[in-house]
Amino acid sequence: MHTMNLKIYLWRLLITFLLVHTITLNVFGSGSADTTAFIDEQRVLIKQFQKDSKIKGLAVALFDNERIIWSEGFGHSNPDKKQLIDTETIFSIQSMSKTFIATAIMKTVQDGLIDLDTPITKYLPQFSIHSCYEENPENKITLRLMLGNAVGFTHEAPIGNNYDASFNSYEQHYISIYDTWLKFPVGKKYSYSNLGFDLAAQIIEKMSGMTFQNYMKRQIFGPLSMTSTTVDINTVLKSNNRTEGKVIGFKKLPIAIPMIGAGGVYTNVIDLVKFVQFHLNFGKVKDKPFIEKKYLYEMYTPIIIEDYALGIGITQEKTTYSFFHQGGGFGFRACMKWYPEYKIGSVILTNGECSPYGIVSKILNNYINRGYASRDTTLTQGFHPLKTFPRQLQRENKDVPNVLEIGISTYREDWDKYIGTYRFVFKGGFEFMWYADVARFFGYKTPKINIYKRGNRIYLDEYDENKFLGEKELSEHITGLFFTNDGEVLDFRSKILTYRNIELER
Repeated sequence: MHTMNLKIYLWRLLITFLLVHTITLNVFGSGSADTTAFIDEQRVLIKQFQKDSKIKGLAVALFDNERIIWSEGFGHSNPDKKQLIDTETIFSIQSMSKTFIATAIMKTVQDGLIDLDTPITKYLPQFSIHSCYEENPENKITLRLMLGNAVGFTHEAPIGNNYDASFNSYEQHYISIYDTWLKFPVGKKYSYSNLGFDLAAQIIEKMSGMTFQNYMKRQIFGPLSMTSTTVDINTVLKSNNRTEGKVIGFKKLPIAIPMIGAGGVYTNVIDLVKFVQFHLNFGKVKDKPFIEKKYLYEMYTPIIIEDYALGIGITQEKTTYSFFHQGGGFGFRACMKWYPEYKIGSVILTNGECSPYGIVSKILNNYINRGYASRDTTLTQGFHPLKTFPRQLQRENKDVPNVLEIGISTYREDWDKYIGTYRFVFKGGFEFMWYADVARFFGYKTPKINIYKRGNRIYLDEYDENKFLGEKELSEHITGLFFTNDGEVLDFRSKILTYRNIELER
């Protein structure tokens, strides 16, 4: 070998060694053989999870409050398998966005722009909502109740929802919420919903003077160095390293998410780690307070049920607790979970239909059980989400009026015209595969409802892809407007029929 070529070869060999060594330290933390073996075992679990779930691709990370212990991408981001998923690949995180907007709200509270317990009509003077339980319910609705899913909102908005991506503007989507009906009196029960978080996005816009996209970029993503995270769909579309959601039967799914506050965040695992680390460090960024602990403590405190606070889920686990949130829709599934007292967390992003909470929990529990993390209660300075503020924990009230007794429940002959089977209509960017269209023709794999009479009552059965979701009794409150016994609305008053604000087709 020529002398010059030998020198070049040796230099390349040295550089390669240094790069590999650096990557190993970043991925495995200590780089010890024992830790490396542990990560190898988790990699096997992830590959089996991917195989069992039949998903095209995913990205996962395990980390503590200071470093990434392991992060890796698996599979492909597109059907032709030309683009591999890595730790920089952008995913939609869907409802995990709720934790982001709750965090943003705490920032606006700290900055004095808004108050958690002031009626939102102060910020949205034109806001109103329908209720069969009370007059002017909008005067009782606060940001705390909205972020805690305690208002009584149904899950979907009439314009721009999980079945309808054909919205013209976010403002149009916001305003459509004003024409919905509450499931129960304000503040009396828990009901998971997108609507409160979307209205919170509207409030941030009104009170900050910025678009929601700009506010999140300047006040949350920027300070946390989340350079690849956005709620701006145009930024997502320009990315050369993003994946699209996959659902069996759909050729293509919408990319623009109408629920910008409740599900509009796009990110990758590297950025998502930074977000969770921010929470593991209780509001600090580079050892400097960014959001004061007292505001995050409010965010972590339940108000109605024990396992959900303000935009964040809580799990009591033996002697400790964890925070988490999941997200799913438009062909994506995601989960993040962390243990504050152990200073560790894990996240997973996928581009298919699956249940990621279990695998994230398993990785974290494996790490704790192997002794890599130990519990330190001094980290939280005595704070416990289920014990610190018990005065706020109401549980579900038992004095909620029976919606069936408010309306007409005894069957009437003019209800005969409503009897029949209706399917949910997908609108705006949903493209079915040819075999899905055939299946739909024969009534398979189609979310639908069946309305029927039994005795002197009228009932509704709901199905999701031929899975029976349960029977609900109906009562009529206004001619053509029915409520189910759990507060959902079936509306026959116009040419566009809806159930839970989702369009129906007979």
